[in-house]
Amino acid sequence: IAYKSAKTQFSAVCSADGRITVVADLSLAITSEGVPTRIHLVDKNCRPKEIEGTRALFSFPINSCGSTVELGKESVTYKNEIFFSKKLKAPTVSSNDLTG
Repeated sequence: IAYKSAKTQFSAVCSADGRITVVADLSLAITSEGVPTRIHLVDKNCRPKEIEGTRALFSFPINSCGSTVELGKESVTYKNEIFFSKKLKAPTVSSNDLTG
């Protein structure tokens, strides 16, 4: 199953043991500064298992990581979101800026 949102593309697979495995393409989130830091799902503790190039691999139990469930007439849909942000650069302090 392949999905597309405004920020990223991803493929998801639900396994018989109750896990969701997602491979997300982060190419739209990558800037000239590199891959974003702090990549996580709704639950901030759910981070990628691996990151390779522009792809991030998530694998988590179906009822975890902040997933929500929608019951349809003939289907069950689990939803989650992938969040990412840039690392903020700390201000540079030189020895000339220090007083004491």
